[in-house]
Amino acid sequence: MRFFIVYRHSGADLIRARIALELLQAELQALGHSSYCTLIDGAELACGGSSQAVLELGVRELCASDALLLYVESSQASLGMYIEVGVAIARRMPVYLLRQEQAQAPYLGELAAASAQFDGQESLAPALKQLLAAV
Repeated sequence: MRFFIVYRHSGADLIRARIALELLQAELQALGHSSYCTLIDGAELACGGSSQAVLELGVRELCASDALLLYVESSQASLGMYIEVGVAIARRMPVYLLRQEQAQAPYLGELAAASAQFDGQESLAPALKQLLAAV
């Protein structure tokens, strides 16, 4: 299965987020899945490209994926995440949620086909495995 990984980056520490997202990608690969994450895989474009180019790449990659994986560490809303969820829902793509325990995400929880919680990065891999067991 190919996952498009979306992270709630509004107000997030991008270095910490990048480490967690790289861990998620490595775990998915170890479990036989592939993934795309704009922060990781689209970094060169995000750094030097236009906003339109970044958005177009994201939409293409999302449409080429089988499922949407939401990574949420913060309670602060992210408009971009809701846009990506809307695209996934319109395409009838399953949405899965990995949420840090303290982060509030009531609407995302209602939209997700399955969800799992984690405490910190050390519990991220087990939470991902738990989530994928429900897939």
